[in-house]
Amino acid sequence: MFNEALAAPIRSDDAAVTLFMGGVLTFLSAVVPVVWLFAVLSTPLGLLLTPLAVFPSLVLRGYDVRTVRTGLRGDDATPSFVRWGELVRDGLKSVLLSVGYLLPLGVLLAVVVGLAVLLGARVVTPGSVAGVVVAVGIVVGGVGVFGYGVAYLYLRPAALTRFAAEGRLRDGFALRQVVDVARDGRYAGGWFRATAVLVGGVVVGVPTTVVVVGVFVAFYARVVAHVLYGQGAADRTAETTEMTEATGASASSARDRRLDEERTPEVPPSVQTGRTVGVVDKWTDTGERTSTRSDESDGDDSDEARVEADTATRGSDSFVWGGDDRDET
Repeated sequence: MFNEALAAPIRSDDAAVTLFMGGVLTFLSAVVPVVWLFAVLSTPLGLLLTPLAVFPSLVLRGYDVRTVRTGLRGDDATPSFVRWGELVRDGLKSVLLSVGYLLPLGVLLAVVVGLAVLLGARVVTPGSVAGVVVAVGIVVGGVGVFGYGVAYLYLRPAALTRFAAEGRLRDGFALRQVVDVARDGRYAGGWFRATAVLVGGVVVGVPTTVVVVGVFVAFYARVVAHVLYGQGAADRTAETTEMTEATGASASSARDRRLDEERTPEVPPSVQTGRTVGVVDKWTDTGERTSTRSDESDGDDSDEARVEADTATRGSDSFVWGGDDRDET
């Protein structure tokens, strides 16, 4: 599993272009927000640059979702940077997913900070009953913040795999299904490998950023990590999806619909340009049906013959229909 994930980013046909685009977007996602912040502090008009400031990050997050699907499907290669609008939409949903899971942590952290302010400002007297209660609350809250932070780091990728599998944000917040994925041993193994890859990417990428290499290392590590998330959750996600479909809660997942769309063969060029037309059925007043096929190889003579035949048919009050069988009305 690890070797497949490690090789996936370089197996695509345009691996070099994808890695280059990912490295550039990684660089922009780190630099552009800083430039935007200075612009906002300088003038309120800097707020107009907000879409440009968040665009690189949203594209990367959307690509993370697409990369997780690579692991879920067991594909050999990661996707290219195509359908950017979809990348931005998935990236925005990924941000909302993170915000939703971070809200309890934010509330808990606010409570701890508030209690610390009360104690530090001597609103409550240290050593008194109220002071002891506040101190205990700070300790318990601090432990809760740490514990929830660790849980978030472990559960958030599992929630991302649920969202990537179904394509709906609410599936990422289905805690029962997310926990089912998170407690699976294969997901745990994938998560630990992904964490090691991300740490290695930071260790190698940060010092080498000064020579620009670091951003590409960081992007590569990010891609491998999300492939590992998908691989780890593949079995449990497939079981959950099958159970959901069996109960009639979902007719088909967004992943299956997307795969069907990608597998739909392109319409032949001859049909797109109108040079080939299917079978044309003709009904006469006597109820008889004749079929003629229009083809680009018929030539000019066949075109003239069809025009004459159509004219004669219209003159005899016949009805001409193309494709489906229909009765005269």
